[in-house]
Amino acid sequence: YLSHSLCNVRRGTGTWFPVGNELREGDAFFFDIGCYGHLGYASDMARTGFVGDPPKPVRTAYTRLLEALHVGEETARPGTPASEVHTAINRYLEGEGLPITPYSTGHGVGLRLCELPTIHRADRMGRDDVLQEGAVIALEPETGAYVDGRFVLLKVEDNYVVERDGVRRLTSAPYYEPS
Repeated sequence: YLSHSLCNVRRGTGTWFPVGNELREGDAFFFDIGCYGHLGYASDMARTGFVGDPPKPVRTAYTRLLEALHVGEETARPGTPASEVHTAINRYLEGEGLPITPYSTGHGVGLRLCELPTIHRADRMGRDDVLQEGAVIALEPETGAYVDGRFVLLKVEDNYVVERDGVRRLTSAPYYEPS
C-alpha cells in the first residue's frame, strides 16, 4: 500500500504539498513516494520533473544533483560510517557552489520506511552506524537554484542494497535527462 505521496511545487524544503499552485512553463516539481509491498517491506523514492525546459541554473543544479547521488553511491560500502556518505554528498554539492542537503541524505529501508542507519552528520546522530552488507538504504540528496529571486528545490531518491563491493540500485524509475 502507498504510505505517502508528496509533491513540492515552487516551495522550499519542509513544505511538501503543492496547495494552491498551478504548474507553469519551466517549473520544477518533485514527488516523494513510499510504498509497502511484498511481505510488508517498504520502498521509498523521489524524482524531480519539469514542465518544458527548466531555466539554465535549474538544469545545471539538477545535473549536479544527479552527480551528488552518484558520489553517494560510490562512497556507500560495507564498513563505511553513514556520516561519510553524508559528508561526501554534501562536500560535492558545496564544491559545485550549490546548497547542501540540510537534513539527512539517506536512511535505512526495511519493514519501516525510515530506519537505521540514518545517513547524516555524526554530530546529529546518537551513533554513527557503519553500513552493513545486505542492508537496504535510501540515498536522497537535495539541492536547488535561484531563479528570479525564487529558490527552486530539486530532489532525487533511490533505494539500494549494500553488497560486498558497493551498492546496487533497486529503484527502476528513470531520471529526467536534460537536453
